Amino acid sequence: MRASRLVAFSCFIAAGCKAETSGGPTTSHRLAGTWSYDMPVLQDGHGLNCSIMGPVLTLTQSGVTFAGSVKGGVERCTWPGGGHDSGAMSPAPVLAGAILGDTVSFDVLNSLWHNVGQFVTEDSMTGVVNSIYSIGGQQYYIAGLWYSRRTP
Repeated sequence: MRASRLVAFSCFIAAGCKAETSGGPTTSHRLAGTWSYDMPVLQDGHGLNCSIMGPVLTLTQSGVTFAGSVKGGVERCTWPGGGHDSGAMSPAPVLAGAILGDTVSFDVLNSLWHNVGQFVTEDSMTGVVNSIYSIGGQQYYIAGLWYSRRTP
């Protein structure tokens, strides 16, 4: 009995123990709004090199989950033998967004464009992107870094 009173008193003094609420998990990170979303170097390890510069993420957030869209930007790729491709990035939904501590993860279009990263500041993030990229009907696994900053 005495030990349980001590635990309860310690929680009260430290304000570190909370009753579960029906609101679910929370985070101090705020993602709602617009963010840049650049991927300057994406590679497959066999000579396929791509970059995607200029897209904008528009995000909504509910607790530790978020969703939205990505629009704009230019994709550029080169591959062995002198092949190249360039064009506007197609608009796509942002899906399965989640925040866990300082870690953020989300998919673009589907689970084949997966991003995992972390907050650098409250207004910037960076991470790794893994994707499947198709050229002439053949699929390539590409990976690289992404960078994102909150935009005004």
